[in-house]
Order: sequence, then structure tokens, then C-alpha cells
Amino acid sequence: MTLQVAFGLVGLAFMVGAFAATSDRPLLLLGVYAAAAPGLIGWFLHRWNGRTRRLRWAIVTTESVFIVISVCCRPSTAT
Repeated sequence: MTLQVAFGLVGLAFMVGAFAATSDRPLLLLGVYAAAAPGLIGWFLHRWNGRTRRLRWAIVTTESVFIVISVCCRPSTAT
């Protein structure tokens, strides 16, 4: 999860640069997702010492939601 947060922050830097260059609204929504994902996972990592059952299931649920968003919201490549 630490690497996921690190790469998420790098991706966020690219998203900020891309939005600054184009000012495209859909890119802004993607940037919000790119900021929320590493922020939420970083918060979970901060609380990892507790390792309660709720925290573990919150991490599993969050990762599942991120996977569903990544699969369902990608652009279509059909020709």
C-alpha cells in the first residue's frame, strides 16, 4: 500500500500538470479521484497500528471500489 500511495502521488502530479495545460473538466474529475485515492489509503496506513477488524474490512472495501472504478470508468477502445 505504501507503493500505491507513492505512485498515486506521482500520478496526481501528472494530473495537475495536464489539467493546467488543458483546463479540461473531465480531467478535473479524474484529478479529484487521483487525489482522493492516495489520501484515503495514506490515512489507512497511518491507522495501520490498530489493525482492528473494521480497519481491515475498510481497506478491502476501498481497494475493491478502486478496482471497480478503474475497470468501469476507462474509455472504450472498440472501433
